[in-house]
Amino acid sequence: MEEQIQQRDAEILALTKDKEALTEANNMLLSRTSELHIIENAWQVKFNAMEMFAKGQAEQNFILRLMETEHQNLQKRVDVHINQRDTVIRDLKADRESLHHMVTEASAVLLIKKAEIQEIEKTWQSKYNALEESAQNLKEENSELRMKHAENCTLLRRTEIEYKKIKQCNDSVSRKLSMYSNMMTNGDLEIQHIEEAWQLKHNAMEQSAKDLAEKNNLSWEIKQTEHQKLLNQLEEQVQQRDAEIQQLKMDKEALAQTLTENSNMLVSNKTELQESVKAWQLKYNAMEQSAKDLAEKNSSWEMKQTEHQKLLNQVEEQVQQRDAEIQHLKMDKEALAQTLTENSNMLVSNKTELQESFNAWQLKYNAMEQSAKDLAEKNSSWEMKQMEHQKLLNQVEEQVQQRDAEIQHLKMDKEALAQTLTENSNMLVSNKTELQESVKAWQLKYNAMEKYFRNDVAERKQSWECTVNRLEIQARELELSLATKKRAGIYKKGKSRQKRQNWRISVST
Repeated sequence: MEEQIQQRDAEILALTKDKEALTEANNMLLSRTSELHIIENAWQVKFNAMEMFAKGQAEQNFILRLMETEHQNLQKRVDVHINQRDTVIRDLKADRESLHHMVTEASAVLLIKKAEIQEIEKTWQSKYNALEESAQNLKEENSELRMKHAENCTLLRRTEIEYKKIKQCNDSVSRKLSMYSNMMTNGDLEIQHIEEAWQLKHNAMEQSAKDLAEKNNLSWEIKQTEHQKLLNQLEEQVQQRDAEIQQLKMDKEALAQTLTENSNMLVSNKTELQESVKAWQLKYNAMEQSAKDLAEKNSSWEMKQTEHQKLLNQVEEQVQQRDAEIQHLKMDKEALAQTLTENSNMLVSNKTELQESFNAWQLKYNAMEQSAKDLAEKNSSWEMKQMEHQKLLNQVEEQVQQRDAEIQHLKMDKEALAQTLTENSNMLVSNKTELQESVKAWQLKYNAMEKYFRNDVAERKQSWECTVNRLEIQARELELSLATKKRAGIYKKGKSRQKRQNWRISVST
């Protein structure tokens, strides 16, 4: 545009030079013809100069008016742009304050959650330590129970050995009784009954000992039921033994009465029989006491075993519950870590997009600012307007620098907040839509500004072309008028006086 204007100015200057050369040639021709023609040409040149000066002044005034209107429009646009930047800065400050508030709230919540997690870990650690201690105690109690079980097995073996000894003694007693069977006529049957009774008792005790030994080799649940049955059987046997002992006492008294009648025959047998009965009674009492002790030990061992089993079941259930809760917490922790990484990646991408869009808008703004500066420099050809425009541009530059400094400061604050918000990224999802809307608004504003400048330049170009065309038409008209006047001066000298008079009248008017 500026080059076209310069070309038009050069053409105008060339036309003026050509016109002056033509006027000089015309003056030379007219000087040769007559002085009146020279005076007429001089007045004509002055008239043309005055006309050109008036046209130049009119064009200059028109250009000044255009410059004033453009200056006013530019000032309005700059004010609007500054207001827009101020609103953007206020919005950014408000966003920064809101984000800072959100970050503080999120950090406080995270600290509370961290303290709660630490307390939960401490409680679980104490519970785990208690479980370990209880497990250690259970191990010790199991070892004690195993030792008691081994002692019970040894006791059963001893009872079996004692039963064998009792059986041997019983056999010896039976042999002795068989030796004296011939001597005992009336007491033979009674002794035989006693021997059979003792044999039955011995067999029952032996069978119970064998059953007890077999039961100790079975599983714990079967042992528990069988021990209970065995205890019941032992109690029944003890009751039977008490009844039998009572019966034996009664039989003994009867035998004593019978033996008094046959005392001469059975004096020696009576003493042996009493000794054997006492021996059997002692063995039976010892075995009964050992059976009672064994039953008490088994019952206490069963009770302890059931209690320990219940405690173990409770501990196992608690451990399973704790493991399930720990697994659930681990899964929640992994899910939170995954969402945190995804949100941090989203924030990083949003940050890069924001940085790229900001850089693009900064470049566009710099280009627009440069174009405004260039336009101001092109339009600052007049001295008075140049000073005013320079002052205005300095003010605008200072304001823009201040805004850029504020934007840079806000940008640094925004980067710091973005770095903090990588840990709390769930709160910035809604800002993406607002950012897109602001980018669209900036895009619309930039397009409107670009369209306005493009239309302004096109209008100015069209106005300059119109003025140049008008000047060219006027130059052609001047050339035609000069040519006609030249021809009229050579061929129509008689009419020159009338034309001079008419021209003077027109000049005077």
